Amino acid sequence: MDKITRYRQIQEALKKQIQHGEYEVGDYLPSENELCATYNITRTTARKALEELQKEGFIIRQHGKGSQVRERRESLGLLTVKGFSEAVNLNVHTEFLQTPHLI
Repeated sequence: MDKITRYRQIQEALKKQIQHGEYEVGDYLPSENELCATYNITRTTARKALEELQKEGFIIRQHGKGSQVRERRESLGLLTVKGFSEAVNLNVHTEFLQTPHLI
C-alpha cells in the first residue's frame, strides 16, 4: 500500500480516537515504535502521521516525552481551510442591500 495513503489512514484513525474521547486532553498517544507494531508500519510512516496531527493542532510533540493530546481551540487562523460559516458555527447567508445592476 502507498505510504502516503498509509500515514493518512493512521492519522485519521488517531484523530477519530481523540475526537471520540479514547485519548483525552493531556493523554499521551502510543510511541512511534508502538504505532509501528500496532499498524505494521515503518517509523517514517508513524512519524509523518504524528507530524500531521501536530500541524492540525491535535497534539504537541515533545522530544523524549512523546505526543500529548492538546486542547483544541476554534480559531480563524490564516492556515485554516474551513469556510467562514463553518469556523464560526453560524448559519450565514448573503443579503443584497441594493439590487445588482448589469453594466
